[in-house]
Amino acid sequence: MNSGGFFKMNRKIFESDIWENPNEFRLFFYLIAHARWKDEPMEKGGVKIEKGQFLRSYRNIRDDLEYLENNAVKKYSLSQIKRMIDSLVEQDRVKIKTTRLGTLFSIVNYSKYQDSCENTEETWNEDGTQLERSWNNKKKEKKEKKDNINNNKHSPAEKKPDIPYQKIVDYLNQKTGSEYKHTTKKTRRLIRARWNEGFKFKDFITVIDKKCDEWLNDKEMVKYLRPVTLFGTKFESYLNQLSTKSSNEGRMGKAAARYQKAIEDEMEDDDEKEWDS
Repeated sequence: MNSGGFFKMNRKIFESDIWENPNEFRLFFYLIAHARWKDEPMEKGGVKIEKGQFLRSYRNIRDDLEYLENNAVKKYSLSQIKRMIDSLVEQDRVKIKTTRLGTLFSIVNYSKYQDSCENTEETWNEDGTQLERSWNNKKKEKKEKKDNINNNKHSPAEKKPDIPYQKIVDYLNQKTGSEYKHTTKKTRRLIRARWNEGFKFKDFITVIDKKCDEWLNDKEMVKYLRPVTLFGTKFESYLNQLSTKSSNEGRMGKAAARYQKAIEDEMEDDDEKEWDS
């Protein structure tokens, strides 16, 4: 490996995402520092190593990057090393090639900012590099994400849907002569679940009507005219079943129709008030 001498690092790296990831930055710094800096290539065990390249196994990298923490020697796991390298590849900071002696790392645009020439800064300023553009894009994406989070924090919360729990349960009680409470947690949870699936007030009325027509005069089934059954997971099936009118229609149909009409008119009035406010 290289020893002695120096290498360059563009100051823009302090503005890039990698600066905020100490482990990845340490690995990237290590790869640049040990990359071949001479123009002429060298050969090692039949593997050609050119300028800006570094040949090393993952295991050796793990050993090279060991560090002290609380007076104990620590090492990254091989899986950590692999994840960090994969991340650097994804960010287009390095390219890798597997060889029989280890992995050949190529620093992207190494010569662009390592060559000792007077126009180095000019080259960076005029057209930049793919690496620098990648940093800038990452920084922009991060800022946009942060702005979106802040906007969501400060934006007014979405208005919760006005679910007519009481009107639905009252209609069921009117049809069946029951006394179910609209405040019961389980009943409200079932109604809310169906409402969130896109069903509306008229759908609840339709289900109640259809099942009352079918079950109200059935001694075995009448007990199922209850919120837990009607508003459960079979709600859509009940809604789309063919109506089976019974003799009960003559007894309760007109009263139910009047009640439904009154509820719908009240809901329309509520909507108008909401629009006017």
